[in-house]
Amino acid sequence: MSFIESAIEKKSGLDLNHDGFVGSEKNAEKQYGVDFNGDGYIGGEGIESKIERATHVDLNNDGIISRPLDTYPTTY
Repeated sequence: MSFIESAIEKKSGLDLNHDGFVGSEKNAEKQYGVDFNGDGYIGGEGIESKIERATHVDLNNDGIISRPLDTYPTTY
């Protein structure tokens, strides 16, 4: 990422290159509350949730394999 691109992303608060970072800020999704990379999770999916999804085992006994998405894609 170039310095100029990073500066524009920081000023606008948008992930212009869709890399999941805003101006090279690692926790930008949590900071802004937006799912920039479109994975359905704000701030990413935790390791326990990934393991549950891969093994199909409810490790934390919450009755859900993985975890519900934070955002849902919209279709027009």
